Amino acid sequence: MMDQKRFAAIVAAYGADPRRWPDAERADAQTFAAAHAEASAPLLAQARALDQALEGAPIHAPSDLLTARVMAAHRAGLRAGLIHGPRRAALSLAACAAMGVLIGFGGARLAPVASPSDGAEEMLAAVFGGGEDPFALLGVGG
Repeated sequence: MMDQKRFAAIVAAYGADPRRWPDAERADAQTFAAAHAEASAPLLAQARALDQALEGAPIHAPSDLLTARVMAAHRAGLRAGLIHGPRRAALSLAACAAMGVLIGFGGARLAPVASPSDGAEEMLAAVFGGGEDPFALLGVGG
């Protein structure tokens, strides 16, 4: 369902010509405009004036100076060693693979390996009072 706020946003973004409005909302927007002429008419008139001003504005080709500056900036970026395109993706994939190998094979050496029973008996004795076998209380062999 179209409301005035959404209608105003569509007209502000796409102009007064319904052919430019989003296909999914065009019918609702046209229905809203017809049903709420007092609210939609000023919005459409303002958008129509802007559309006409934009259509009447001359389109100039970029100057030679601007073209030269853009091309110089592009060449400077390439000379700076920036990596673009498929080469960048391949290097990223290789870096991820190398990190995976390092972590996979060397990760076990980073942390000491603890046995599952390290400190378990002392902890269970503290929790369950220590009089009986703590593993028997849990129903597992100790």
